[in-house]
Amino acid sequence: MSLFYIPIEISKRELIGKTFLGAKLASMGHQVIIFESSLFDSTKWPFPGTYIGKNCFRTERPTSMFFYKKMKSSEVNVFLLEEEGGVFSGSSQEEWQDRLIQRFDLSVLDKSDRILAWGNWQASVYKSEKPSANISITGSPSFDVFQRKYAKFLHDFDKKQTNNFKDYILINTRFSTSNGLRPLKWFLSDAAPVNNVSGQKLADEIINDGTMQYHMTALVKKLSYDMPDETFVIRPHPAEDTSFYEEIFKFTKNVFIFPDGDASSWIRRCKTLIHFGCTTAIQADIYGTNIITYNPGTLGLYAGPELPNQIGSICTNYQEVYESLSSKHNSLKEPPWKDTIAELDSINIISSICGNLTPTKNISNLASAIKFNFFFYRIKQRFFDLIRIFFRKRYTENKINKKKFDYDFFGCSEEIFYAAKSYYGEQINLTSNEKDYFIIEKK
Repeated sequence: MSLFYIPIEISKRELIGKTFLGAKLASMGHQVIIFESSLFDSTKWPFPGTYIGKNCFRTERPTSMFFYKKMKSSEVNVFLLEEEGGVFSGSSQEEWQDRLIQRFDLSVLDKSDRILAWGNWQASVYKSEKPSANISITGSPSFDVFQRKYAKFLHDFDKKQTNNFKDYILINTRFSTSNGLRPLKWFLSDAAPVNNVSGQKLADEIINDGTMQYHMTALVKKLSYDMPDETFVIRPHPAEDTSFYEEIFKFTKNVFIFPDGDASSWIRRCKTLIHFGCTTAIQADIYGTNIITYNPGTLGLYAGPELPNQIGSICTNYQEVYESLSSKHNSLKEPPWKDTIAELDSINIISSICGNLTPTKNISNLASAIKFNFFFYRIKQRFFDLIRIFFRKRYTENKINKKKFDYDFFGCSEEIFYAAKSYYGEQINLTSNEKDYFIIEKK
């Protein structure tokens, strides 16, 4: 069997899907470490294995090779799996393809690596680059877990995550450029990871997001007046500043702001989702949730992601939204996202690919070995935490990164693991469960 490293960049977005993937791999006899994505950068990769993710590449083209080379020197191969693999800004697939190709230089991958594509057009774009690594269409675990078959196993977890709220109208926002945790100056600087998009286009994106942010806020405000018996829940994007919504709605009794928890829990327990350009609309469509796309139009040159805006009841003004809330939209027989997310059973597909790898040596006492690997790192970490407060810029950056990752939600890993264990019905264990990583192994 083999060792698998599975990174988590934003826990509220990835933890459920990747925990179920890890549980499936462990049920096959593999050893799995799920961890905060930068954790092993600060130490060494202790054992040969396979990395399933994309966080070894921190920049777009020209792709930085620093972390990738460090992994390869420790005999860790990369199965490149994107979290931003197909839902891009623009109205045409050609625009999405251009954006996808800017993400990474696939020529850096070698024959021992593999590229995992969400869907058909992504795989076609990847193939056009003629990489050495093989390409497989797998879908994404973050979409897989929205299938109904997982819901009953996550029922208790969902109930706790949503504070027992149910049958509410959910509004998912995605305005992290206009209302982000970082200032606009950072977003427009070289420090931002999107370094292949012109400053002019990024400025248009900020204007468009800001306009839509106020459109959406005004919509919810008026709905709350006209539908006083309804409950409205706003879930800001993990990279958004929640204080904007908290201040605007602090006197509105039937509107609640809940930035906590995974989107899937809130989607499974709502009766309608309202959004603009949000990937969660695709996830909600997979689950079968009633969806309203609110798209009144903006004046900016930038257009947000078009794919999610093709889903559900498409409304351009308040009256259309109000009327749509009293009727259920029938899902299209062939959903608009089918070519982008071609496979829904991604966990089984990825696990099957992993099962065909050449086995590596089973590591006895893996939990102890990993803890030892981090011994000196933990000491340095405590030291830097103490002195970072004297370096304001680094202190602020560290605080933002922690908020984006969300260590509190990562702490829910045990609950999610037991839901996955119950689903697979296998004798697997959490042999280590720390604040920034956990290990899943078969008994």
